[in-house]
Amino acid sequence: MDIKERLNILAQQISAALKTEPMVVPDNQFHRFAAPGKSAKNKACYALVNEAATVVHCGNFITGEKYTFFADSDVDDQGQSERADRIAESDEFRANQQRAIAEQARSQLKDARPADPDHPYLVAKNIGAGGLTQWGNNLQVPLQDVDGTIWNLQNISPAGEKRFLKGGRTSGVFAVIGDLKNSDPVYVAEGYATAATFSGGIEKCCIAALSASNLESVCLALRTNLPSHVDICLVADNDHRTPGNPGMTLANAAAKTIAGAVVFPPLPCSNPECNCTDFNDVINCKHYT
Repeated sequence: MDIKERLNILAQQISAALKTEPMVVPDNQFHRFAAPGKSAKNKACYALVNEAATVVHCGNFITGEKYTFFADSDVDDQGQSERADRIAESDEFRANQQRAIAEQARSQLKDARPADPDHPYLVAKNIGAGGLTQWGNNLQVPLQDVDGTIWNLQNISPAGEKRFLKGGRTSGVFAVIGDLKNSDPVYVAEGYATAATFSGGIEKCCIAALSASNLESVCLALRTNLPSHVDICLVADNDHRTPGNPGMTLANAAAKTIAGAVVFPPLPCSNPECNCTDFNDVINCKHYT
């Protein structure tokens, strides 16, 4: 079977799944094309075909559909499924999936509207909308790497529930509040609300790693790429009611890795049942003295 025949098989599989005319180019790059019933300008569908034209990863950003198809006509459905499972566990597949999610994130950011300053989460946290966008009722926090490339989004519901785009990159990427290129020092916090609160109080750039486990990866990326004279300081959560205090523990570990400093909120507050854990909690706490 030559490459043209394999491309034809892949195109037929994509077309049957996505109900649209696909673009199949064997170059291991993403090619976008119109979703069914949409104009040519609406490039919500995508396909990535390897150079041998034996496998394609494809999907629809609007519906969230994702598929992996193979050009081997002699492989039955069970064989196709088993092979797809093996590929899904591979580093190459994860990298390709992250690239697809990054495309989705950029597309959503482009089409989203500016965040409503009266969004319930922003009001509850007493922070501004800043450069955030909104998709439906959810706030969108863009996650970038040190070069400014967007890789993922954190969606925040009105009730404060947080979700990343599934399958997207989360390690070493972060949200930026302030001017990263011209800030010294640069502060690294865990959550977005904490970063927004801290940045507003000192008028310096504050990074939100969006999880304690990501603090070290973010700090390493920053230390590797920022000028050596720029100091990096961790803005730790104080999880004083959680065994092992992961906020403090992981912030201290990250700071040690890059020879950085750590600041942390003075907790617990005066409430015997204090559940505050970060600087945003402190400024909003009625019991804090």
